[in-house]
Amino acid sequence: MGRPLGILILVALTAASHADWERFQETITRAEFDSLLTNVYCPSGAIDLTYGTNSVVISTNFTLRFGSSFIPHPSSFKKIVLDPGHIGGEWARLEERFFVRGKDRPIQEAELNLIVANLLQSRLTNAGIAVSLTKTNYQPVTTERPENFRAQAEYDVPASADVAVRADTVRRRQEILFYRSAEIAARAKLVNEILQPDLTICIHFNAVEWDECRSLVADNRLLFFVHGNYLPAEAADPRLFEKLLERSYAVELAVAES
Repeated sequence: MGRPLGILILVALTAASHADWERFQETITRAEFDSLLTNVYCPSGAIDLTYGTNSVVISTNFTLRFGSSFIPHPSSFKKIVLDPGHIGGEWARLEERFFVRGKDRPIQEAELNLIVANLLQSRLTNAGIAVSLTKTNYQPVTTERPENFRAQAEYDVPASADVAVRADTVRRRQEILFYRSAEIAARAKLVNEILQPDLTICIHFNAVEWDECRSLVADNRLLFFVHGNYLPAEAADPRLFEKLLERSYAVELAVAES
């Protein structure tokens, strides 16, 4: 295949930190919890939980008490945050979100993401919704930079007889810790602690690999990610239980379908 561009949109209710899990105490019945676990979040049955008389242990330091059911969702979204993916600008090549064909203008996925976010912001604002963006330029949200992760990268990359290969691997690891881990964490903190919207929409354009002729193909797709059906490795992360306890999938699915 050539390089079709598809836009991927992640729709999510604003998440809380692990420390805020207490707000879910006695807000869901055992039957509803079991139904969501087996039918929505982990149909594979990969999660093995320890149940008490009227509770379940979902992490080493949190036991959820079952109670009456309620849906803590807003009936309408008055505040929405748009998160245009990637950094772009001088960081586009480092992120590997930059490509060019012949003498055509280079394409940066971050630029496309920001264009869509701006267009969407205008439409939502006209509809009477308060809209914020996590970023409006091509600079990182995080204050960290790749060089700040040198020690971590050195620790993460195994020793190698080929010094040059290891040096390249360490450098690449530094970059990934910067633009993938630190940048996403900074945006999450901005959304959850400062902007605090009813709904967050993450916007990403993604391209596939070139074919042998470096040709573009007319293959565009619109793809939404909705929380659920986690793989066993994903389900092992107790933080994902927050999405179950929020019962966010129904709202996310409805927004995606709209």
